[in-house]
Amino acid sequence: MKKALKLITTYFLILIIGLLFGTIMYSFYLNVINFVAGTENVLFSFSELARSGIYVAYCLIFLICPVISYYRLRHVAGFSQIIAYVIICFFTWLVLFPGVYSLDKLYEKYSSEVDATTYLSKGFFRPGDEKVYFFTKDLENKNDYSPNTVVIDTSENGEVTFENIKDDFNLELNRLSEPYREIQIKKSFHMRGNSIPVNFKVLIYIAKRNFSESFLSYLAFLSLAVSICILFCFSTFFEWRLINTTFIFFMTSLILSVNTFYYSYAFLPFKNKLTDNRFFDMLGKYISDPLIFVANNLFTLVFVIIVIVRFMAKKHKNKDR
Repeated sequence: MKKALKLITTYFLILIIGLLFGTIMYSFYLNVINFVAGTENVLFSFSELARSGIYVAYCLIFLICPVISYYRLRHVAGFSQIIAYVIICFFTWLVLFPGVYSLDKLYEKYSSEVDATTYLSKGFFRPGDEKVYFFTKDLENKNDYSPNTVVIDTSENGEVTFENIKDDFNLELNRLSEPYREIQIKKSFHMRGNSIPVNFKVLIYIAKRNFSESFLSYLAFLSLAVSICILFCFSTFFEWRLINTTFIFFMTSLILSVNTFYYSYAFLPFKNKLTDNRFFDMLGKYISDPLIFVANNLFTLVFVIIVIVRFMAKKHKNKDR
């Protein structure tokens, strides 16, 4: 019983520490992302901290149960610990997520601070692919059609022009610097390489959408939560802790990656082909994303079968001794 209570205590400690540390780090990240040369950089504004805290809280909801599974690797207890973990999972997705969602909507409704766009400032040379831009005034996208930018074409037969530039998505600098605001910041911080296949912003958006639609849609989305939560059974599955650790990490990453990829444009043609039948048409009348619902339940079913087979084999082995 003591270890079960300790599991719950550890859960709340991880939530609190993770929320505080994650909010601070994500606020720094937002500052770097939105920084524009020549403008005042305000750290830890209420608006930024609130947005960071809500986003980090959503991310922790997806990750906290696998983290608790890691805790059990070194603190194995009896049936009471399993009951405590089940309570934790229910609390996370049926109490904590709705609570964070309510705070999110409340912040959007009553926030007095408007997230103002920081426009590119004047007085700096900003290199594009084959052009260098020098703004003679801040780009505030007002109805001003007078020239505001010296554009230096660095190609072989390039020339210097004086043009009117708008700070919108079509601007080369904005496309090249995405997700940063400054191209030089991206060159300083951005590292080339493969991006992480898990996109929490996509998963959070889908979770919020399903929750706002209906309780049935949210329950269908919780197939993802169940497939992750059941990995707790694998914290003592193998004899070696390192294998258990690796397996939980790999399967958590795989499940979140599959759910992220499902909502990507690259998977859309395959999704349309796979769901073009009566079964998914029928299922689609009740839930938003029937294919990923089935996929997550298949993950869960495979995990349950593996655990049952392992349990029966271990019980049979003990009888033979």
